[in-house]
Amino acid sequence: MLSFTAMYDGIGTEEGTLNHAILCIAPKNIIAVTKMTLKIDASLIIQDWDKRQIPRFKDAPMGSSCAAAVQELSRVSHAVRTGPSTLERISLTQSLSITTGEVLQSLDKMNKYKDMLESQKKSTDIANFKTEFAVVYERKQAERKRDKYKLLLSFENLALYPDYQRRLLVLRELNYIDEP
Repeated sequence: MLSFTAMYDGIGTEEGTLNHAILCIAPKNIIAVTKMTLKIDASLIIQDWDKRQIPRFKDAPMGSSCAAAVQELSRVSHAVRTGPSTLERISLTQSLSITTGEVLQSLDKMNKYKDMLESQKKSTDIANFKTEFAVVYERKQAERKRDKYKLLLSFENLALYPDYQRRLLVLRELNYIDEP
């Protein structure tokens, strides 16, 4: 949720930084595809990354292909964030020729949610949003836990407990389960 906020709009604008990580992203987490193509050798980058994960090579400098890819991504990101250039997105429904079905409905739903998030982005442009969000998030998590335990301790669930105990007793007498 935090990644959609206004404070993360500036990510990738720092020139000269070579911080990077390799991520495995599931298809369900991709919300857009651009027309931009970068000429990189992914296998060399992954080999370089894997090598630097070995403790002996932890402090080794990154390989040239990895450094070139990071610099190119940083350059593109900076150009898009600060300049008039934009990343042109491909319409998945048109490029995949989807006219009906569950995939079309999922893409439409995703676009609707993305538009809703974009419209709410201004609401997140407040001082200390990250800490305020953390407080609200923790409170909501605690409320969800409380509601879950209330349900488990409700009369309906506890009314079933004697029946559960009788069934356990029968299973123990038939030696299907061991004594506790």
